[in-house]
Amino acid sequence: MPRILWLLTALCLCLTSVVYAAETFCGVGEYYAEPTETVQKANDTALREAMRRVSEQAAVALKSRSVAIDNILTTDEVEMATASVMRIIDRKFTIDTTPEGGIKSTATIIAEVDMDKAEEMANKLLAEKTKKK
Repeated sequence: MPRILWLLTALCLCLTSVVYAAETFCGVGEYYAEPTETVQKANDTALREAMRRVSEQAAVALKSRSVAIDNILTTDEVEMATASVMRIIDRKFTIDTTPEGGIKSTATIIAEVDMDKAEEMANKLLAEKTKKK
């Protein structure tokens, strides 16, 4: 009887690890909004930054483009393959005010990334990119 119980436990552990290969990541994003901007915009931007941090940790960035003019970053875009394979488990926002009257929003998220799907998506996009050349 103990052998059967041990075998069933081992089988269950193997099946659960094969079915869903997700990893959990934590990401923090901040955004300093001008006094004319809304709290919602600050939160949305901070959330996107936190999601970007999780995507960077999962290492599935496909392409990025940054433009600086006179040593000031004007454009910062990153194309990610984790949008459809990331599931946010928990999110928290903290709001502070700056001495200038602006808003500092900090978003902290905990997200699961299905690494198998992310790798599959990255390979598919890479194959499409190779076909275009």
